[in-house]
Amino acid sequence: MRNLSERFMAEEVLKRKATAVLEEALKALLGTKTFIADTSFRSLLDVLACGIGGKAYFDSLEISRILLLESPLPRSSLLDSHVFLLLRPRPTNVLLLKELVLGSPQVKFTVAWVPTCTTQCDLEMERQGLKGLVDEINLPLYLLPCEENVWSLCRENDFLPLFIEKDYNLVTEVVKSLLEIGLTRSTYFHALGNVSESCKILFESIQSKVPPSNTTLPITFDQCVFIDRTEDPITLLVTPLHYEGLLDAVLGMNHGVVVNKGTKHMLTSQDEFYSTIRDLDFDHLATIKLPTIAIGLRDDKQTAPVTELASRIGSLVKTKQHLALHLELAGEITAASTHDHNAVKRCVEIEQSIMGLGKPRDIETMIEESLFRDPPLELSKMIKLLCLQALVLDGSEKKAFEQRQHQLCHTYGYKILPLLSVLTSSLQWLVPKGGNPDWKWSKLRKSMDLLKGQPIEDILNPQDIWGMFPTIGYAPLSVRRVQLAVGMKQLNSLQLPTGSSSNKLTAHQTILVYYVGGVTYAELAAYRYLNDSQTKFTFVVATTSICNTTRLLQGLMTTSV
Repeated sequence: MRNLSERFMAEEVLKRKATAVLEEALKALLGTKTFIADTSFRSLLDVLACGIGGKAYFDSLEISRILLLESPLPRSSLLDSHVFLLLRPRPTNVLLLKELVLGSPQVKFTVAWVPTCTTQCDLEMERQGLKGLVDEINLPLYLLPCEENVWSLCRENDFLPLFIEKDYNLVTEVVKSLLEIGLTRSTYFHALGNVSESCKILFESIQSKVPPSNTTLPITFDQCVFIDRTEDPITLLVTPLHYEGLLDAVLGMNHGVVVNKGTKHMLTSQDEFYSTIRDLDFDHLATIKLPTIAIGLRDDKQTAPVTELASRIGSLVKTKQHLALHLELAGEITAASTHDHNAVKRCVEIEQSIMGLGKPRDIETMIEESLFRDPPLELSKMIKLLCLQALVLDGSEKKAFEQRQHQLCHTYGYKILPLLSVLTSSLQWLVPKGGNPDWKWSKLRKSMDLLKGQPIEDILNPQDIWGMFPTIGYAPLSVRRVQLAVGMKQLNSLQLPTGSSSNKLTAHQTILVYYVGGVTYAELAAYRYLNDSQTKFTFVVATTSICNTTRLLQGLMTTSV
């Protein structure tokens, strides 16, 4: 950003526009109403409500309760006389809607399609006889600021339609989101990946033909980089070891929301305490940083004059509350790694061996032990390890690979065959030796300096973007690709090859990086590091979602099985 005020103003404009669109739709419906949302909107609703009152925000709009549109459907006794539904335009949602409408004939239904009803969905509404029975509106919700310099469409389960089913409706939504923020062709565009290339072509073909957006952001982007999630499968498959990365991997944090013992917590950059610890190495945080803060609070109470304590009582109480929360969350992560809850410890150990380029035979033995023990490693974790092995170590010989396929079917059942087909054919993440000639990890690793291959000496000052992986020194591949594209030199002693950017300006540049298919918490931490460690570039990340490896693989399994 040119300055901090521009950044905050841009994010405030986006948040205000999104909430205004939703409020206008809800206030048009008088009286108390039930709010029913598509299951993919969990994170979107959390992001929307963050910073504007949470539950109180929805109470002010006369919403009695928020339910999800899923089987089994909400009982009619739970519904008010007016029901507002927030849905993605999917035929499956139309079928659920029909069942809900037929089961509650006395209720008036209004459906808000996000961001707009598609032709396919419109035809399905007619086919199911819902036209005229249900009021319909379009709700243009696009990018939402869910973090400092992070904007998301909050599209859960977007990977499958994009990269497996080749449904490019999301490409249109990505382009519309850029038109909504007023991006122009004066911005220099890059595309990394086939879907990203489609986004770039579509944007450039229609940008001059559409009317200007009424959303004016106080910011100009010098470059925009579209990047496919499939351009970097490695970062998706490796568990980062910084605090925020483990909150995601162990506790399933989604767009800043983490649920612990039934209580939902929203962790964002608005929380100054969290901002100072989120990117720290977890071992350092749990054993040194948090205990030191606790001791400091105790000593303050014992030694500070009463008058000074009185003036600081508010901040001390707030710090104590934050400390208690993060000690509890850190305790959950420590317990999972110490006692191997959900095989977290086993997974990380095998990942580290693979990324550290350990002996293939030893890694095969570790994977086999996890596969054949009782109970075996959870399927999504096993698939994750096998994909990582294939991509980093070039996989097994064809005969051994086929034998492993049989072992997987024997352990998990033949219902996993469609999933294996997706991973071997469509994605080529799980292939035998030489099965993916276009993927050259060994060449990428050396030419782009992706792997230090040994522990980082100073975890508090990592000197590059590999701080999230301190035991092996891995730099996220997608971030390296972006550095190359925008003409940025690497921050350590080894220079990157010349980038593809034709923009040779030496002045400060603001870069919009758009992840199509999702971004990981490790990549977000890498961009924060880049923003803090140099002054030539400021990176703003837009994304279709903040993705989680387990959620992605389970989504593929649910659909494939």
